[in-house]
Amino acid sequence: MKNSLINRDYIFFPSVSSTNDYALEKMKSGEIKSGTVIVADHQTSGKGQRGKSWISAPGESLMMSIAADLDLWDIKNVVSLNHIVSLAIQNFLLNFIEDTRIKWPNDIMVNDKKICGILIESKVSMTKRHSVVGIGLNLNQESFELNRATSFYIETGQKALPQNFIEPILQLIEEFIMLYHVKGEDFVLYEYNNQLWKLKDRHTFKYSLFKREGWINKTTMSGDLVVHFDNEDINFQNGTVIY
Repeated sequence: MKNSLINRDYIFFPSVSSTNDYALEKMKSGEIKSGTVIVADHQTSGKGQRGKSWISAPGESLMMSIAADLDLWDIKNVVSLNHIVSLAIQNFLLNFIEDTRIKWPNDIMVNDKKICGILIESKVSMTKRHSVVGIGLNLNQESFELNRATSFYIETGQKALPQNFIEPILQLIEEFIMLYHVKGEDFVLYEYNNQLWKLKDRHTFKYSLFKREGWINKTTMSGDLVVHFDNEDINFQNGTVIY
């Protein structure tokens, strides 16, 4: 597309500690620019949300990070960036798997199991708003120790080359950035909320010392999850509730 925000000259590593760490370090030093895509066949110290590790054998997953200058991309906040990327990956997977939803804040679920994780890390100062979008998509794993995860192969029966997934996902990210520019952050939030996993479904939520049944009402522009319990709504920040 014209005036592409994301470069198509990828930096590829057979193995790297973490694509996010590399992108953050090189963006801070000015060695890479906004829109640079880092791809790895294997990560030795891959990261997930809240310090969790992301470990995958070579060739089993798509692991990439995208350097993003929020000012150049004209995106107001990191929460909207998360909405854009989550919707893009969900829409890509819907081409293959019908039951694909977004689990707040940034996991992609298919048939009630996690297939993809998104990790956005940011360095914000008075003059710069730099973020790195990390994407880990399970592709060719045939089994998992935990029954809460799945892969493209398990769901479709098809083996996949990670490099074949890069361009379609980047294209959709750019399309959702354009949609954000045209229709605004409230519209993208509305679309994100409509695609939430367990939206309006009665479910068990664990927080603090409580274990209660309720249902997801929505998320907010500040990134909170709003859950309805009996006669009250409670807002949760990332990491404060399990469901």
